[in-house]
Amino acid sequence: MRKEYLATYFRAELSPEVLPDRFGVITGYNPNGQLAGNTVNLEVDRKLKECLEKSKLSHFRVKGGSQDGSHQESGFGLVVDDRTILEKLSRQFEQEAFFWIQDGEIFCIKVGDSTLHWVGFWQERQLKK
Repeated sequence: MRKEYLATYFRAELSPEVLPDRFGVITGYNPNGQLAGNTVNLEVDRKLKECLEKSKLSHFRVKGGSQDGSHQESGFGLVVDDRTILEKLSRQFEQEAFFWIQDGEIFCIKVGDSTLHWVGFWQERQLKK
């Protein structure tokens, strides 16, 4: 598990009062863990958004990145009860891991391994707007 994943901070378009108790966060940015240029990342993000809209999965925008905001990746929060949906989408978009948020706690899960790696509390991992 990359240490950067365990140090991720988030910014969600939904206010804390309306966030679901359980959701996942995925991105299409930087496929296979390799830094990609802006053009590639924007195209993959567009494809992920299109895929989510076609699937009719309830979703909302989430950005994840470093605490200082110097690195940010656009992604989506998915309101699902089944983490395998997140893993399937993460594989499809060539991601190494995804986040699972439940009852205010954030976990990172490596694709292909169901181990929950504790990241922190959602409330404490919010980027300032």
